[in-house]
Amino acid sequence: MPAPIKPSFIETVRHDVYETIDPRTTLVNKAHGKTVLITGAGRGIGRAIAIAFAHAGASRLILTARTVSQLEQVANEIKTIANNIEVINVETDVANESQVEALFHGIKGVVDILVNNAGYIERNNPLGETDMKEWWSIWEINVKGTYLPTTYFLKNYKGAGTIINTSSIGSIVTTPGYSAYQPTKTAINRITDFIHVEYPNARVFSYHPGGVQTELAKRLPDNMFVLEDKPELAAGYCVWLTTDEADFLRGRYSDCTWDVTELLKNAKMIVDMDLLKEEVKMG
Repeated sequence: MPAPIKPSFIETVRHDVYETIDPRTTLVNKAHGKTVLITGAGRGIGRAIAIAFAHAGASRLILTARTVSQLEQVANEIKTIANNIEVINVETDVANESQVEALFHGIKGVVDILVNNAGYIERNNPLGETDMKEWWSIWEINVKGTYLPTTYFLKNYKGAGTIINTSSIGSIVTTPGYSAYQPTKTAINRITDFIHVEYPNARVFSYHPGGVQTELAKRLPDNMFVLEDKPELAAGYCVWLTTDEADFLRGRYSDCTWDVTELLKNAKMIVDMDLLKEEVKMG
């Protein structure tokens, strides 16, 4: 990911989970009794998010990925944290409507929290040198793969609950060679804003999960990107977003590396000035 970008009111940039957002301490039981659905949960940040919600007391975790063997490993880790958590693994391609429909059809009861974590990035190439099939697949996975679970979530649960959309710092910068990935993340910020306006009972957020050395990140040129953040930072931040403290960020983009205490100190200004939105300023 590009080097961190922070608003002027943020002094502290975090790289690992810290006390304020630690699901093992401060946020323990904040997800008590909740059902959490996490896409792309088989490894990396998705795995860390699943483990964080287990620490935070979730009663049921529904984990999806395209490789079920990875989900089984994550489920085994979760059982070492709390063996009373119900873990449901569902092999799902989130860009495939019939599979997403089947996923929600098979869920009994209500899903309280949806974390749209699945995503992909293309190889670094100028637009005219991209592989057309690969370029469009980024839109399918990142945008359609967010749209489909979100649509079924909103339909099934009457527009309530919490939705966390995985954006990127790439949504607010222009890095040559990523003409698919970065605009898809910009689109996710806009979709987040639309959900916020259209479904006032839903709590919806988009966030940058930091620069994490994941399997996906191995496709990025080392000389262009800073990858120094732990997946546990993004995971703890996701748990924090589900708390009432984060309500001022509803419909907005934020970055998990920004210190939460400093964000909270500026909550009124963020709301009053309508900051952290993806929009064109017309002079």
